[in-house]
Amino acid sequence: MRILPVFIFLLLSLDNLAQSFTVSPSQLNFGIVDELSADSQLVTITNTTGYTVTVMGYRFYDTYGSKAFSTSAGVFIIPDGSSQSIWIKFRPRHNVVHNSELMILNS
Repeated sequence: MRILPVFIFLLLSLDNLAQSFTVSPSQLNFGIVDELSADSQLVTITNTTGYTVTVMGYRFYDTYGSKAFSTSAGVFIIPDGSSQSIWIKFRPRHNVVHNSELMILNS
């Protein structure tokens, strides 16, 4: 069976609940990955707010009772006009289609 995950980013600002930067690519497609393997893709977060943004955490949703997506990226600061790249890892527990979102918590 093939796994064709689609991953969409949601941005959550803890100050005003508004989108405060851009993520590229805005969707990840890991192609065919089964439960015996893992894959990862690089994502770039760009700050276009006019002020410094602190990325404080990440929220991944459970898929079939477990988190298929993860990152080892920690807390970091992105000055206005700058970018930071993070790796998103996909390691499914079940051999099914995954469609999920990631919330990037920031101030």
